[in-house]
Amino acid sequence: MKKQLSITLAAIGLFLFFLVANLPASQVIARVTLPKEVSVIGVSGTLWAGHADQVIVQGLALSNVNWDLAFLPLLLGKATVHIDAGSARDSDQISLQGDITLTPSGISAQNTTLFAPTPLLMAQVQLPIAVDAAGRARVQVETFSYHKETGCQSLKGTGSWLNAGVAGFNGQVNLGNFEATLECDQGPIKITTRPDNSLNLAAATLIHHNGKFSVEGQFKVSDALPREVHDAAKFFGAPDEQGFYQIKL
Repeated sequence: MKKQLSITLAAIGLFLFFLVANLPASQVIARVTLPKEVSVIGVSGTLWAGHADQVIVQGLALSNVNWDLAFLPLLLGKATVHIDAGSARDSDQISLQGDITLTPSGISAQNTTLFAPTPLLMAQVQLPIAVDAAGRARVQVETFSYHKETGCQSLKGTGSWLNAGVAGFNGQVNLGNFEATLECDQGPIKITTRPDNSLNLAAATLIHHNGKFSVEGQFKVSDALPREVHDAAKFFGAPDEQGFYQIKL
């Protein structure tokens, strides 16, 4: 009798294991209430190794999304996912690759790389002057931890504006590349732009938990840039004796 009971329990356990292991991702997504700004299209595969043709978050589309969900962290109330989405070679796409962990209190990421077209990102922020920008943003995160109540806990990474350009009266003005470091330590996210760029731009941008941001720094327009860039720089006032314009937003 005990032997039969053991065999029965083992069979049930094996059945449940294969049921969970092959749980269709489409069935799970269909039963989950997603935030109104999030939509998922074309889901296939399993909960643990799945695919979505497209994921849209606040109007930003991420295509060809593949994920691998780890089981053991779920026992600790965490969802640890490796994501590979978009194409890093396509400058018109958002692409994301890395390891992301979700908890009830926030989000963290490790070894994560994001590429995004600059015009898409510019459309998400309000600037004091209209800027028609070109190029591509790259964010490489070594470590990141964000708490939904208190904001950024830790961040170490780099950011780049690749093949930067702005629209001018006579076509696009190419500005090359801009590089920055990303950091935070239980406070606002700080983006520090390194001055080795075509505008000699050195600036510190602080992004606060409430979404507000401030920018402070300086730049100098080289003689090689078109007249219209020099004219646009006057928005920031008169340059100092070394030819630098001060930024304080």
